[in-house]
Amino acid sequence: MALLGCYMDDSHDGLEKEAFAVAGYYGWSLGFLDAETEWEKCLDRHGLRYFRAVECEQVQGEFFKLRKDPRYTTMASQKAAAAAIREEFIAILNSAVGFDGIGFGVPLEIYRHVLATEPEAQIFLQDHHFYFAYHTLMIELVKKCEPQFKGHWIGFVCDDHSNRVEAEGAYDELKQKNPRSARMMASMGHADDEVVRPLQMADLLAYETRRNTLIQWKGGVPAKDAVINKLGDSIWFIGYASEEYLRAAIRDLVEQRKQRGE
Repeated sequence: MALLGCYMDDSHDGLEKEAFAVAGYYGWSLGFLDAETEWEKCLDRHGLRYFRAVECEQVQGEFFKLRKDPRYTTMASQKAAAAAIREEFIAILNSAVGFDGIGFGVPLEIYRHVLATEPEAQIFLQDHHFYFAYHTLMIELVKKCEPQFKGHWIGFVCDDHSNRVEAEGAYDELKQKNPRSARMMASMGHADDEVVRPLQMADLLAYETRRNTLIQWKGGVPAKDAVINKLGDSIWFIGYASEEYLRAAIRDLVEQRKQRGE
C-alpha cells in the first residue's frame, strides 16, 4: 500500500458573491519532485519568493516589482510581463509527469438558490459552500482513482487558514459519512503556500477554475487562449456545480437514504 498526495487550494471573489472554486494536483510524491525543482528555478530566475495567481493577475505582492521596472511604463506592459512569467509556470505543469490536476467550481447564486428551494437540501448541502466544494472534490477524486489505485491511500494537503482545526474535524466527519471512500482517504493537513510549491500550483489552477466557473455560469465558453485551456495538458477533470447537478445529487442521496432505511 502506497500514499498519493493531493495538494489543494481555493479561489473566490472578495465578497464571495459570484463563484467559489477548489482545485489541486494529485499524484505520487516522486512525481512532484521534478516539477518542484523547475518551479523553484523559475521563482529564482524572476526573483520571486512564491507564486500566487491573484498577485500575478493584479501585478501586486511578489509581482509589484514589475511596476518599478523601467522596461514597463504602463499597466498594460506590466500585466503582459507578469503574464509572460505565468506562461513559464504553466509550461512546467504541462510538461510534468506523475501528477494531474482536478478542480470543482460552484456558482454561488445557484448554490444558495438550491439550498433555499430544494426539499432536504439542508441535509446534504453544507450551509457554507467552502466545505461542500472541498468535500465534493475529495470524494470525486477518490471515486475516479479507485479503479486504478485500489488498495492505496490519498493524503490531502490544503493551504493553511485560520479555521484549519475546524476543517480537519469536518474532514474526519466526511470520512465517517462515506465509509467506502474513507478506505482510500488518509489524513488531511495544512501547510503554508508560500513554502510548499505544489500548493502554489494548486493556487494557479484554483484561480483559473473559478474564472472558468464564472464564464460557464454566464453561459459562455473560455477563449481558446484562456489560461484554463493553456493548462489543459495538466488537467484530468474540472467539475461544475450546475443547478441540475445539485438537484440531481440531492435526489440521489435521498434515494440512497431510503434504500438504507434511514
